[in-house]
Amino acid sequence: MRLIARWNARHSRNAGQIIVLFALYLLVLIVIIGLAVDLGFAYVTRGELSKAVDAAALEGLNNINLGTVTATSVASATFAANYAPKGKPGRDLTAISPNIVFSTDSNTNTTITVSAQTQIKTFFVGLLPGWSTLTVGTSNQATRAKLIVELVLDRSGSMGTDGGGAAMPGAVSGFLGAFDDNSDKAGLVTFASSDTNNVPITQPFIATINKDVAAIFPSQCTGSTFSQGGLTDALVEIQAATLSVPTGQTVVKAVVFFTDGFANEIQASLHCDAASTTNVIWNFGGFDVQDGDNVKFFVPGVVEDPGACQIYNSCSNPGQYPSCDCPGTNSYASILTGTQEPFCRANITADAENNCIQLANQMRATSNIVYSIGMGNDLNQEFLEEVANDPSATNYVATGFDGEFIYAQDASELPAVFERVAEKILLRLTQ
Repeated sequence: MRLIARWNARHSRNAGQIIVLFALYLLVLIVIIGLAVDLGFAYVTRGELSKAVDAAALEGLNNINLGTVTATSVASATFAANYAPKGKPGRDLTAISPNIVFSTDSNTNTTITVSAQTQIKTFFVGLLPGWSTLTVGTSNQATRAKLIVELVLDRSGSMGTDGGGAAMPGAVSGFLGAFDDNSDKAGLVTFASSDTNNVPITQPFIATINKDVAAIFPSQCTGSTFSQGGLTDALVEIQAATLSVPTGQTVVKAVVFFTDGFANEIQASLHCDAASTTNVIWNFGGFDVQDGDNVKFFVPGVVEDPGACQIYNSCSNPGQYPSCDCPGTNSYASILTGTQEPFCRANITADAENNCIQLANQMRATSNIVYSIGMGNDLNQEFLEEVANDPSATNYVATGFDGEFIYAQDASELPAVFERVAEKILLRLTQ
């Protein structure tokens, strides 16, 4: 009986200890689970704050051209749109207003710092002294690079009849308005039968370029489509502008190439006949509905409109050229490849497109991004994709400076298309 009594007493003591230990373990387990739950809420809140802060920084920098007051307002509104505490009832204790500061770094690039924090209620660990709330915060600093951009715009005759010329001033004005007139730089090149460097890359640029575009489009839309000339001017201009960039300054360089038709004109140095030793720079091509496959010749800078030169059948000997200095019987193919080929539409267009693609490749090789815009149905979209090195192009080879081809069905879509390109460039500016 004594043994049984001792065993019962020991068993009672063990059972009591187990109950105490279980209670302690249960308390610890509840604290651990509670801490995990509350810290999980804190983690989720910080993630949502980070998303809102990042979006606010991006939009703030994208609107710095409107001034810091407006950019700050836009950033605050963006933060509020991306962080909505009303979707988390009872969690946030206070209203959240982000702290937004604009500054300039040592390389004169604009920076923005956005920070925000909130206090959240705890559900489990709040039972412990001092743990009734948790403070959660985050911040992000972003830098906006400078921009050097060249607009290369088609002002050929078709732009005066398909509505493109009338829509161009508004589209360009909206595009330029997305950038900072006092920080970025921009220039304007236009092309038709010949190319013109209308506005060298400069700063400020908005008023000057808008004025020139309004004067050119649509009243001066005439002639052929010398795309090669426009891109050549752009390459020269943007390379010259790069030389003035201070060491260490972050710059994004872009070319925006617009056309509403086929590249139908090329340039070569030809001489009148075999006995001549004088070469003359000629532009030739310039097909249109009335001429069919006929080829026009003219000396750029001397004769702007190919109509001033006599028209000759593309697949026959050119003969004599009484309207301008004669290039003789030397075809462009014999000059470029050493083989004699006729002045046919297909040959000239293929050569023109190839020249444009090579120019665009040179731009990418010197860290320029090329965006191409095509309007209407009378154009080669595959060619424009290759100019931009759009990932959808057949011959696409990835580079660090791939652009994009954007298509506009008609003139009514031009403002939206140019705005879309501006948005893509703005994204490239923010780091």
